[in-house]
Amino acid sequence: MATPTGNLKPGGTPPRRSQPPRVAKRSGPSTGTLRLVAVLVVVGAGLALLKPISNALGHATSNYVTNGIHSVVDPACTTTEVTLSMGERSAVGGDATGHPLVLTNRTGHVCSVTGAPSVRWTRTPSGSFLGHAVAYVGAPQTGAGTRVDILPYQHASVLLTVTNTGKWVPSACLPVRVRYADVTLGGTTWRATLPTTICRGLDSVTVSAVTSS
Repeated sequence: MATPTGNLKPGGTPPRRSQPPRVAKRSGPSTGTLRLVAVLVVVGAGLALLKPISNALGHATSNYVTNGIHSVVDPACTTTEVTLSMGERSAVGGDATGHPLVLTNRTGHVCSVTGAPSVRWTRTPSGSFLGHAVAYVGAPQTGAGTRVDILPYQHASVLLTVTNTGKWVPSACLPVRVRYADVTLGGTTWRATLPTTICRGLDSVTVSAVTSS
């Protein structure tokens, strides 16, 4: 049986079959490499989001250990970070009024107030101080005062107790009307608007230690 030759000519060679053109492979990362990069990006983004939360929680909790001893000294509160406002006054006994002064931490980090509070009074914002400087009697104003940490957006308070000046003989009391109270803690002073009457001749005001709330 004869073999079909197609276009094969006698004595010739068979024609070569045409081959499809080769496409050059592009160089680039493999699928496994791309997956690894994607995982690293996601993990990195997650860590970046968790870091501020971790720092805040760690800073807020690492300041305390057993028996109330602080392990980290927080920065002192400043007047730009912590504001002073008046709380609701109330009667104390039969002849005195309690004026709570509230310190509020307006920042996202912990700060501290150190030392016992002292208070001085003026009639006008730029006026001279009147009466006696009132200091907490339980500890000196500087040095060995108790440090209180104020957590982010939380409060601490000081209670001023003003005794009615009518309790004393006027010549001994020397009553004077005041409007502003400068409260000093650890070298930082806040000013409160607190219209009241005090004695210039003797101590008619007491101030409590700072307490957190």
